[in-house]
Amino acid sequence: MPAPPSHELHTPSPVALHPQTRPWMAAHIVRGSLVVHGAAVDAAAAPWLPSVPAAAAAARVQRDGAHLHLTLLHKGALPARAEARAALVEAANTRLCRDGQLIAGIGAGEQREEGRSCQFVVVLWPEAEAFCNEYRQPGEHVDLHITLGFEGEDLHRVRKGPRQMAPVVNQPLALPSWTADAEGWVAIDALLSEAVDACRRASRREAARAPCVEERIVDLLAIADRLVLYTHAAGCQPPQFVYARLHSSRCKLLGKLGREQEALDDAVAALQCVPRHAKLMVVAGEASFCLGQYDAAMRWWRRALAVEGDGALCPATDVGGQGLSQRTSVERRIDHCARRISRERNEAKPLYSNL
Repeated sequence: MPAPPSHELHTPSPVALHPQTRPWMAAHIVRGSLVVHGAAVDAAAAPWLPSVPAAAAAARVQRDGAHLHLTLLHKGALPARAEARAALVEAANTRLCRDGQLIAGIGAGEQREEGRSCQFVVVLWPEAEAFCNEYRQPGEHVDLHITLGFEGEDLHRVRKGPRQMAPVVNQPLALPSWTADAEGWVAIDALLSEAVDACRRASRREAARAPCVEERIVDLLAIADRLVLYTHAAGCQPPQFVYARLHSSRCKLLGKLGREQEALDDAVAALQCVPRHAKLMVVAGEASFCLGQYDAAMRWWRRALAVEGDGALCPATDVGGQGLSQRTSVERRIDHCARRISRERNEAKPLYSNL
């Protein structure tokens, strides 16, 4: 595995990674729905096409033509007026299709219902999800996917998201094209981090829609699980800092779901491979704190502060929009934890100790 880069390296936006080399795509309204099609969509789904039953693939080609597409908004979400629809298409092209965005295929899934079936690829594309969320109805899910094929009729009222990805059991693992080099791993890490951050902001903003936010956390955890699985596949060698960041994102999602022990176990396991990654130590400390293991939390955070050079906390990074560096944030956590330990110990003293 290649040596990790300096901690001064900021993970670039997926848009910034040679956007001029990205395949083209464009937004259109097809059969009353807003879709994106083009070489970028075809490329995102290509690794999973060979596994689609021939009859299902043929049915899709007969309906859609040779090229695949990704549906952004179904006909019920589109405005009725032609001028408004034209403006929506222009907005989709401007925001999503002209900035070199990366459409990242994550894994294939299948749904069956009453003799019908459909096969699809789950997509991670935070910019498109944010675009769709501006138009979705309360309680509606945004499952970005690319349909590979269907038998009977396509299924439109079922979930086609990360939790519907087929489990990888006793079968060859189809690897997305972005796993082939370090640039692809950096891009996918940036996409996952962007999605996790967006979910965190939504959890603060949408208290009335908390169930939707929690479901999105579970979906992102399924994506993180699949990405971590790919890091162990033969021929995949993500940079060490990407490996650590993927595990860090996974631990944060587990913590959001109240699964702190799993988050701690995952962080500890990841640190066996990247023993000098301070952010993973911070995550381990957070999980320990939530478990009531305050002394252990302080040890993790102090270890994180002691890391120098590659893998250290970046002093210039703002945390949570609060104007704090990573180091300052951790130092404050240690101080808060120390005061809490002192308070609990004082409260636990027997009354006669003050006599």
